[in-house]
Amino acid sequence: MKAKHLHPLAFILSFYEQLKNMVALGLAILLFFHFTWWEWVLLFLALLIWSILSFWMTTYELTESELIYRSGVLERQVRHLPYHKIQNIHRKQWFFLQPFHLEEIAVDSGGKGAKQNQISLSVVPTWVALVLEQKRQDETTNLPTLIERAKVQAQNEGPATQEQDELVDKKDPQGQSFDVENDPKTATQTSSLRSNDSSRLSADSYRASVLSLITYAVTTPEVIFQFFIFLGGFVHLDQKGVVSHWLEQEFTNHVLGLGALMIVLLVVLFVLIVIAFNVLRTVILYFGFEVHHDAGHLTIARGLFERQTMHLSINRMQTVEVRQNIFRQALGLSTVKTRLITDENGEDKVSKNVPTLIPMVKSGAVDHYLSQWLPNFPSKPIKKTSSSTYQILTMIRNGLFWTLPVAAVLIYVFQRLPLVVLLVLLVLAFVVGAGWYKGKATTAQVVNGQVLVLKTAKNYETITTYIAWDKIQSLSIKQSWWLARRNQRAHLAVVVRTDTSTKVLTARYLPMEEVKAIFDWYQSLG
Repeated sequence: MKAKHLHPLAFILSFYEQLKNMVALGLAILLFFHFTWWEWVLLFLALLIWSILSFWMTTYELTESELIYRSGVLERQVRHLPYHKIQNIHRKQWFFLQPFHLEEIAVDSGGKGAKQNQISLSVVPTWVALVLEQKRQDETTNLPTLIERAKVQAQNEGPATQEQDELVDKKDPQGQSFDVENDPKTATQTSSLRSNDSSRLSADSYRASVLSLITYAVTTPEVIFQFFIFLGGFVHLDQKGVVSHWLEQEFTNHVLGLGALMIVLLVVLFVLIVIAFNVLRTVILYFGFEVHHDAGHLTIARGLFERQTMHLSINRMQTVEVRQNIFRQALGLSTVKTRLITDENGEDKVSKNVPTLIPMVKSGAVDHYLSQWLPNFPSKPIKKTSSSTYQILTMIRNGLFWTLPVAAVLIYVFQRLPLVVLLVLLVLAFVVGAGWYKGKATTAQVVNGQVLVLKTAKNYETITTYIAWDKIQSLSIKQSWWLARRNQRAHLAVVVRTDTSTKVLTARYLPMEEVKAIFDWYQSLG
């Protein structure tokens, strides 16, 4: 294949981004310089010429063995990325690009340093990503034949219909995926179902329903913070007091005349508006969320206006985290995230370092999906271990170490303001409860002889982390002077790779015999 330029739409999008930066720069220039209109025109023309040159000098080329990317105006760069070194492929497709079968793709090799190991093609045909994915899996495939097949395949791509969603979402009473492809009544229909990368939907595929996304949005604690953000933003925008004066003089008088019930209803209405905003944002971001497993890779696709598709190599997944806050725990629901070796384009917009693998699923179905996708993942729930009173009291003590002195000072200073005293007491109750919750949750154990499971909690959210033994960079036992003297408790610290750095995962105040057993297990496998 000959070297190709990016699609002309890439120039338009790139120029638009540079124009936005120019506007910001222009506002800064106005503080120090006074340009005439023709000087602004010259600046605009210079930016336009530079964008045209940059677009023209940027090309990509697919060969039988590698992707070649050329860029740069004053300093030319030629980058070669062999197909077998491709680890992750990220695809983004805005809704206005879909009719033209165009998208943005970013390819990385998972090495250190995103700029050196990642190639970004802003607007290219969708068949390019399909070719890269096939070449990554089988580099011996003839390129011209593969390109022709990928072009036909790309033309047939499209969003799944409602009928297809209903087929995929069929579940048995235990929440397991219904094997529609083996069902004679649906075998013909399901043979044509394909995802954004045209992978066939199978029994181990997952697709989030709109109802599950709404539940995900409603049960997120961020709704509470959004309430105060909206309230604070309203107060900030109303600095002149125009709206508040009207509320005080007109609206409030009518409300008070109707009684306290109306005030409560108005507060509830405001909370519902905040929740509706969060639901809308979440549904737009995760609309059509689906995961497909194929030959050691996971494909994750999501988004309404901007469709994002990530092709992830399973061997680059360092940990899997199953998260439950108190709301989802009460409903028996969980969220699953994964920690990757990736680059800046692999960042999830909700959680930068830990992309979402399953936004919302019944807790009993987590093991079903992950045991089919990931090697050595336990197919049954892990055994619950009893927490000790020592752990609980120690976690509460740690939480009160800083908050209690501050609370005492605030109560002493504002003792005549009952509202402040009540707020301080509520914060102390929150800290005590969080310590108790974390003490109850914290544990560590080895399952299947291959996977280390760390369970802890933060801000009333339980986090269960699964780490395969070969993904552990190092494992250490830590003790303070007091713990070493008693020699009954210790902290287990596990180092894993994440992004382009490392992450330390810690389970605190575990019984010493459990920590030693895990350390001996790790040494025996190493």
